[in-house]
Amino acid sequence: RLPFRLGPVVAFSPPVSMQSTAQILDSYYERDFGAYHFDLLKLVRLRDRSIAGPGSPSPFEPRLMRAGIGYLFHKAIKRAVETNDAQYCLGLLDWYKRTGHRRSDPGEWTFIRFVEEMSWPYWRQQGVSQSLEEYWTMGDLAPLLPVVGDDVFVYLSIDDPLDDPGDVIRLQKKFKPPLFNVLPYGGHLGYATSEWVRKIVLYRLGSPPCLCNVPAPALARSLGSSH
Repeated sequence: RLPFRLGPVVAFSPPVSMQSTAQILDSYYERDFGAYHFDLLKLVRLRDRSIAGPGSPSPFEPRLMRAGIGYLFHKAIKRAVETNDAQYCLGLLDWYKRTGHRRSDPGEWTFIRFVEEMSWPYWRQQGVSQSLEEYWTMGDLAPLLPVVGDDVFVYLSIDDPLDDPGDVIRLQKKFKPPLFNVLPYGGHLGYATSEWVRKIVLYRLGSPPCLCNVPAPALARSLGSSH
């Protein structure tokens, strides 16, 4: 817990369920990138065309896009495994090496393995959480939203590929705007550079001079009514 009040907070596209998102990212690497035989040259095609504009279809097949996302996030988890093993003096990679286990290679780890075999065992010893299920849910929105203040605002899209739509719908039934705002489209931060987001941030974090002459109720309706 922080010794001071933190707010206001505006969150865009946070993971609804940490475990669901980890499973999705792992599948992007193992299933989708695996479909290309983990051939990095296949992903070079993703650089061949310009970024699609708002409302424009992707110039690439969905599986190739997922493979690219999976590859990038897998690189991140590989670095996380190496860093955490060294920083917290865990010795897991060395132990796996001595036992001849392939997990001595950080590239063999997944998000699920990292959380369940490296992160949680350490924090369990520190007394943070004695249950793996509890540890997984510590960063989920479901237990966080009921206890946040009235200056916290969450925005995400129903079509965010890094969330399970079922998780989003269940939260949407329980939490409403202005706390929990579900956009009809936008993917994962696909709306981040829009003028709408700029106005949301300015309004939620404090009205700048250009917005001072707009009545607050009208501005709230125009900026916060997407759900």
